[in-house]
Amino acid sequence: LDLHTNLSQCRGRRGEDRHSKCAPPPSLPSCCRVRHFQRLEQGKQTETPPPRATKTIHMVGTAPLPSQNPLTLFSDGLWMALGLEPRNDNTTSASSGLIDLKDVYGYEEWKIDCLFVGLVLSFYAVGHLLLKTEKQRAYIITFLNCCVAMVVGCHAMHTLCWYDVSVNSFSLSETPITRLEVRFFRVVQILDVAVGLCFYPTQLHLLTTWIHHTAYTLLCSWMLQRGVSILFALCLLEELPTLILAIGSMHKPLRSDSLFGLSYFVLRVSLHTVLAYNAVTYNGGDDRIHVVRFNFALTWCLHVNWFYAWVRQQLRLRRERSIIVSKDKSWDKD
Repeated sequence: LDLHTNLSQCRGRRGEDRHSKCAPPPSLPSCCRVRHFQRLEQGKQTETPPPRATKTIHMVGTAPLPSQNPLTLFSDGLWMALGLEPRNDNTTSASSGLIDLKDVYGYEEWKIDCLFVGLVLSFYAVGHLLLKTEKQRAYIITFLNCCVAMVVGCHAMHTLCWYDVSVNSFSLSETPITRLEVRFFRVVQILDVAVGLCFYPTQLHLLTTWIHHTAYTLLCSWMLQRGVSILFALCLLEELPTLILAIGSMHKPLRSDSLFGLSYFVLRVSLHTVLAYNAVTYNGGDDRIHVVRFNFALTWCLHVNWFYAWVRQQLRLRRERSIIVSKDKSWDKD
């Protein structure tokens, strides 16, 4: 009777496991107690574990993305190594307005610029001791800038835009990471000229240094005022040819003209053409697009002209090498 009453109470409990909630009475025979615990073990084996919760980041204009991916962790770790550890989890959230980096990292923006100045000068000081010629030293700051630019560019392409290179309201906004990169890029342009005047003045040319650095300093200042940095972060992928050139200039055995030309054509000609076309055909009614279109048109003409000059240089070098080889063969015959 006691066993029947106990089992009846167990069957009346909905949503609970009758085997785990109801222990066998002391008066139950030993054989029945063994069966009770066998049913209890079977219930534990068939019980399905609860689903694991996954953390996602929802961003404006994109689908929910997983927060833990290698590029996000690498880019976040880069800024954390500089002491810019975010106070909240909004480092990849886009904003249509201006972002105050003090609310995210706890430092005022001019202090972040001072941190970047110290980082760049320290990196150059180490490189200055390792490299001997002016041409090698002229690419120290460029090498650092390209490395950071490639990390942020891959982060923007993979994490923020999901390989979508269209110009829209999302790409015309900013995130804390892309805003940090714009500030870093502007610091690099200024320091490259200032340090160059002291240590490699012969490598400062009119177009590639004075006009280029002045124009990008003004452009970065405009992007910081208008909150346009995601599209700029996408364009940072075009710094790969410059990175290859910097490595080859600092260490000649690593120079590769073919790799430079291939990456230049894919990124600074092909990708830039697609981005420029998307900017020209954008009709979202944003007044900032006029400056973006002007910059894309100007840089596209510059990139095509430089690539054309590089192709002519390679053809000339090939003709010279063929002439030298033919002369060597004629001398051997004589």
